[in-house]
Amino acid sequence: MKIKGVIIALFTFLVLTACIEDSKKITFQNETDNWIVEYTATVKGEDQETNSLYVKYIGEGETPDRIDYQIKERSGGAGRTNATLEQGVLNSNLGSCSGCAVASENDEIEITIKWMGLVRRFN
Repeated sequence: MKIKGVIIALFTFLVLTACIEDSKKITFQNETDNWIVEYTATVKGEDQETNSLYVKYIGEGETPDRIDYQIKERSGGAGRTNATLEQGVLNSNLGSCSGCAVASENDEIEITIKWMGLVRRFN
């Protein structure tokens, strides 16, 4: 009976291991006097990616309620006008793609934030 339990445990382990996909997180972080920015690309395999953006206002004075942002990278980009900040924070799931060119650690990413008549670019 012990051997049957070992075989079942081994089979279960092999099935679970085959179901787990390796993913890699690539994160771009930058900070200025006014902003903390974190752009994350979670890459699965060679052609699947999910992206998110975290922006936090840390400047002095009035905290903006809304911003415009633009992201440019090798595999594409994203942007939004009048994105709402909650207590100075934007936490946005930018979506995913399959069968697309994905980000790599060496990619250059440019993020532009516009708020209250001001502009800040992050490279």
